[in-house]
Amino acid sequence: MKSQTYATGESDCEGNPLRACKSHDGIIEKAEQLKEDKINKTLNEAKDKLQEVESIAYDDHTWTAKAQEHKEWSENHCWL
Repeated sequence: MKSQTYATGESDCEGNPLRACKSHDGIIEKAEQLKEDKINKTLNEAKDKLQEVESIAYDDHTWTAKAQEHKEWSENHCWL
């Protein structure tokens, strides 16, 4: 069968618009892999940022708790 070219400039491999040739399959698989890789990279970056924020929040909470303890101790033990 002769290959057809469509208005989009695309052609199917054997004149059948429902059947893609192996090179098209490879391109589609590569595009899907790149998309998945990008999603995974973005997800990993988001996880790293979340971990960083959680660490800062934990440190902030820890220092706030220590400051509160010190304030309470000072109020109970220091007379001005």
